[in-house]
Amino acid sequence: MQIPYRYKQFQPKGFTNLAQNIFMFSHEIKIRTRYAEIDRMGFVYYGNYAQYFEVARVEAMRSLGFNYKDFEDNGLIMPVLDFSVKYKKAALYDEELTIKLFIKEMPSVRIHFDYETLNEKGEL
Repeated sequence: MQIPYRYKQFQPKGFTNLAQNIFMFSHEIKIRTRYAEIDRMGFVYYGNYAQYFEVARVEAMRSLGFNYKDFEDNGLIMPVLDFSVKYKKAALYDEELTIKLFIKEMPSVRIHFDYETLNEKGEL
């Protein structure tokens, strides 16, 4: 997922920048699947993962001392330019998922977010 980034004084806490070519930030959240998110087969409907990733993104930014409302109030918008998911295993009703968010490159004009979703057994 790529999001344009236009905030020039972006020096958040929690980022590691050991050298210009080495950069990594990660954050994780837990989400319990709800009945309303389940399809007729008993799996989490695929479209709900975008919402899970949005929660992870907002909470990651909050952990760095930023929030989307402040960005938008100051004229900064971060529209999603690209979104794709590779589904490996279905999540089930009332399962606690761990959503891991990664920023692997220092943000400039765009921020590229990567995600992993793990079930309670630690499976992707």
